[in-house]
Amino acid sequence: MLYRIQTLYLSVSILFYFICSLLSGDKKSHYILQNMSICVTVSCLILSILSVFLFKKRKTQIVLNDINIFLNIVNYFTMLFFLDFQSYNEYYLELRVLFFLLLSFFCNILLYMANHAIKKDMNIIDSVNRIR
Repeated sequence: MLYRIQTLYLSVSILFYFICSLLSGDKKSHYILQNMSICVTVSCLILSILSVFLFKKRKTQIVLNDINIFLNIVNYFTMLFFLDFQSYNEYYLELRVLFFLLLSFFCNILLYMANHAIKKDMNIIDSVNRIR
């Protein structure tokens, strides 16, 4: 259902991904980094939105969240890798990238908590079906 706690976690992660997609469009960063970061962030955003609307298919929701976590980790470590190559002279750029990394980390935590809540719901439903 749309009123469960995992929907709240996924909605907050959607908000964070939207903010990350706005932050990843920087003109002064590397072209490859910019394109990859925007593509991965938008794909994570789409996966989170799909996961919210597939609330009746819990197993599909868990798979989508796992793919989303993997893509987010790849994006996170790519940003860390390319952070060394960017100019450290611009404080605004560095602060922007660090804020992006922080939001990506929180998105991973929220997706993990959503997966945990979905698995709890599946266990509750399975236990109720065993009693019948």
